[in-house]
Amino acid sequence: VHSTNDSTLLDLYSNTEKIIASILIYLLDFFLITGNFLVIIAFLNDKQLQITRNYYIFNLAVADLILGLLVMPLYSTTIWYEDWELGWPVCIIWVTMNQTALFNSHAAICLITVDRYTLVQNALRYTSSETPEKAKKRIVLVWIVSAILNISFIIFTEWYYNKTEDIPSCSPHVPVEIPYFIGLD
Repeated sequence: VHSTNDSTLLDLYSNTEKIIASILIYLLDFFLITGNFLVIIAFLNDKQLQITRNYYIFNLAVADLILGLLVMPLYSTTIWYEDWELGWPVCIIWVTMNQTALFNSHAAICLITVDRYTLVQNALRYTSSETPEKAKKRIVLVWIVSAILNISFIIFTEWYYNKTEDIPSCSPHVPVEIPYFIGLD
């Protein structure tokens, strides 16, 4: 139990808790990276796997690999430091990669769902109308939409990063005016 008189958050967690959390996160990250890397390698090396519906799974593996390689390791540093010690430029890169990979991961699951639904609804039409080229175009479109949304996110977001504070952080804050601006009031 920690005193409420602590002036910083640096003493919130014991070293034992930090070690346990780190082991769990790095173990999860290891499986995330390994599993998705194996999916990507299998897809690229086996021509029989390069069918339309597997392009969506390949895309999901790429998005999740980005999370495992770039997002989780940077975030895990906050376990030890309990604040953001990596600076403003890395903060922007981290948030951008995080948002892009998460958006694409969710969109990939949606594409897989629609693809499976189409296959179940009309298998004969699906096999003749769906092609890897169409799948690639949909995947590229999702990445483009994600890039546009992330650029907008970066432009219209107030960033709370202040190294002069006792505890620097890297967190976006959407101003109150933005939801009204885009019609989400």
